[in-house]
Amino acid sequence: MISVIACTNRQDFVPNIIENFKRQTLVEKELIIIVNSSVMEVDVAEHKILRCPDEVSLGACLNQGVSVAHYDFVTKMDDDDYYGPDYLKEVYGTLVQTDADVVGKSSFYIYFKKNHELRLYNPNRENRWIVNNGPYKSSYFLSGATLAFKKKIHDKIRFPDVNVGEDSGFQRLCFENGLK
Repeated sequence: MISVIACTNRQDFVPNIIENFKRQTLVEKELIIIVNSSVMEVDVAEHKILRCPDEVSLGACLNQGVSVAHYDFVTKMDDDDYYGPDYLKEVYGTLVQTDADVVGKSSFYIYFKKNHELRLYNPNRENRWIVNNGPYKSSYFLSGATLAFKKKIHDKIRFPDVNVGEDSGFQRLCFENGLK
């Protein structure tokens, strides 16, 4: 059903990636952990591990992850975020029901540890289409930690070879190429 790619260069965040993946109620899934470090050791037998040296950009690491994905749909997960149990089920359902090429979230919760507050980021930006009828707008931005897409678009569009803005660059390329 869906392949999850997660890139990290932080040893302490690997357990968070695995816990987020295990928590998911969607049964048919795979996890691909991309280790973007020459010195970090990760040994998780039940998941795919790709190793990229430090000098390989985040965008290039993500492209390698997509290339080895087994399923027709791919989603990113960030190493330091929390994903609720039905996250993958919702993402997969949205991709299938809408036949969209790319989906993601503009509105999501953020927890502020210092104040012990849970806040909604970008309220009123849920369940909307981004219609390609003019130039790309920054308000179209979907959180990179929530991007999901049809794997086949990777034949034409890849994450830019950069460490910052790879997700926004990918989205912009998808938009400029008329993807749904």
